[in-house]
Amino acid sequence: MKNKIFYLIFIPTVILILDQITKFFVERNFPLHKPVEVVGNYLRITFVYNPGIAFGLNFGENFPYTLLAVLITMFVIYLAIKEISYLSFFAYCLIIGGAFGNLFDRIFRGFVVDFIDIGINENLRWFVFNLADSVITIAIFLLIIDSFLKRRKGN
Repeated sequence: MKNKIFYLIFIPTVILILDQITKFFVERNFPLHKPVEVVGNYLRITFVYNPGIAFGLNFGENFPYTLLAVLITMFVIYLAIKEISYLSFFAYCLIIGGAFGNLFDRIFRGFVVDFIDIGINENLRWFVFNLADSVITIAIFLLIIDSFLKRRKGN
C-alpha cells in the first residue's frame, strides 16, 4: 500500500508539472488563436483558452465544470486505491494527473489552455487539446486494453 500511495502522488505530480510547463511555454511563445505549423498542416500549435469542458465544449459557467472535475478526480483516486491490476492502476494515475493539470488551469486561470491542433486540412481537424487531455486519452486506452486482458485471462 505504501508503494501505491507513492505512485499515486508521484505520477500525477509529474504529469501536472509537465502539463503546466507546456502550457506556460505556449502562453509565452505563441500568438493566441493563430495556428503555427509544426508538421505541415497535420500538426499545429494553436494557442486557445478553453472555458468549457473537454474538446472545447462549453455550456456556460466555469464553477460546475470545476466541481465536476473535483468529484470525478476523487472517484478516480478511490478506484486507483482499490485497483489490483498494475496497468489499470497506472492508467488511473495518468487520469488523475491529467485531471489535476486541467483542474489547476480552471482554478488559477478560470479556463484551460489548449494548444495541440491536429488534422488534415481546415475542414478535417480535431478539437484543440493539451498534454493533460492526451494523457487522459492514453489512460482510457490502457483501461480498455486491461479490460480485454482481464476478460481473456478469466476464460
